[in-house]
Amino acid sequence: MKTDGLLGVDVPWASAVVCPGSGGKRVPFWRWGDVAERIVGLVCGVIGDGERDKGGNEIYAASFRATIGEIIEAIEEGLDRNFDRYEGSLEGAKKEAVERMKMGYFDGGVTLMGRVAAWDSSVDAWAAWKDIEGANKRDWQDQVKRVAKMVRNGEIGGDGCGC
Repeated sequence: MKTDGLLGVDVPWASAVVCPGSGGKRVPFWRWGDVAERIVGLVCGVIGDGERDKGGNEIYAASFRATIGEIIEAIEEGLDRNFDRYEGSLEGAKKEAVERMKMGYFDGGVTLMGRVAAWDSSVDAWAAWKDIEGANKRDWQDQVKRVAKMVRNGEIGGDGCGC
């Protein structure tokens, strides 16, 4: 469940940037254990439920799908702390990404451009998953809460980044 800033959720700072148009969009999430299970299943010729063969080498699947609001709510509940929500600007993120790259901060620039690509409705990055519900819907909130606590406690993440 590594997001590299794509979601705009920062656990240590208890803040979230929600981009326009992202509120009701259900996006796919993966857990590493589910990735390993799918790889083994594909190698053995068994495709699990919740997956759709797109032809060629593309398989679209998800551990679960949720809106950004649902993710933030699960994190808030798990940490027993309300998050500040800010509305993100895609145009502002593009501009800031270019500036960061000019200054040599490529990782921050790429992260911002990834966020723009994910949430810009004209790109429609999540279209391939629109019919995928998720193979493991039962306990995703508990998993999100556990990961948020690990970030808060410094077990994962680092260098002051809680994205």
